[in-house]
Amino acid sequence: MSKQMLKSLFFRKENIVLFVILAVSVVTLPQLDSFTSSLNKLNNVKLQYAGLALVFSLGTYFMAAATYYFLAIKKIKYFQASVIQFAAMFINRILPAGIGAIGVSFGYLKKMKHTNVQAATVVSLNNLIGFVGNTLIITSVILITGFSIPKNSIFHANWIYLLIFLPGLLVLLYFMSNASRRKKLAKAYKDVIKQISIYKSNPSKLLYALGSSSFLSILNFLGLYACVYAVGGSVALTVVVIVYSFGIGLGSSVPTPGGLGAIEAGMVAGFVALGMPATTAFAAVILYRLISFWFVLLIGAGAFVYVQNKGLIKFKMN
Repeated sequence: MSKQMLKSLFFRKENIVLFVILAVSVVTLPQLDSFTSSLNKLNNVKLQYAGLALVFSLGTYFMAAATYYFLAIKKIKYFQASVIQFAAMFINRILPAGIGAIGVSFGYLKKMKHTNVQAATVVSLNNLIGFVGNTLIITSVILITGFSIPKNSIFHANWIYLLIFLPGLLVLLYFMSNASRRKKLAKAYKDVIKQISIYKSNPSKLLYALGSSSFLSILNFLGLYACVYAVGGSVALTVVVIVYSFGIGLGSSVPTPGGLGAIEAGMVAGFVALGMPATTAFAAVILYRLISFWFVLLIGAGAFVYVQNKGLIKFKMN
């Protein structure tokens, strides 16, 4: 095997992430020796909490539609935008995380008489506002709760500070350490300002979009939070926020449909690392993914057929 092939195999971004997941699993899975106990927890789910988790999960798609509704440059219908988000979720489940959702939303905006530039602006701003809103919610929860990390966590609170803020600092240092990278950062900043300037005549649209996007993040956290209680667990909201963010971040870095496998491994490992019993962590994460991934997938499939038949999007699998 040539050095080129070895480099391609071991040093591609997605493969490195997969190796990390494998390493995390090697540490975490031996702790799941009470697998039967986890299944028993799933057999005795508290339906009121599971129902709340389902409501929260469904609500995220209506909030996603609201964000697009506020950001749209041309008028769009909220009901259509909501169905589109469910359809985008379905495509997102069969393509690597993020790719399908972006393509479907872009195609719908084009159908609603947006130009390529306008549609691209709305989609990119949606992603940017999503990041900002999510960061605001995470920061607010952490500041309000004061880093209430359980005492039986393997991490000291100071380590949590590093885990949350160090990546952002490293990214900033990376861009500032090189002239060409500084230029790229400056260009990205100018592009963002240019995109936002489109809304200068109606800045409230950005605020409304930020509000709906932030509420979307809250619903995601509450969905996982409800699943923990559904299987008889108890955990601080701060822990849920950290674990959810870690799991989704890991899933977004792995080229699997909807982050399948990576998200589950990341969330279970995160809960265990932060002091939750392994059986409870496994049961809570599996329940959450059954609700937010597999159950909602059925709704997404119906939505996808609907928008295809209505001609709202045209999606072809190559």
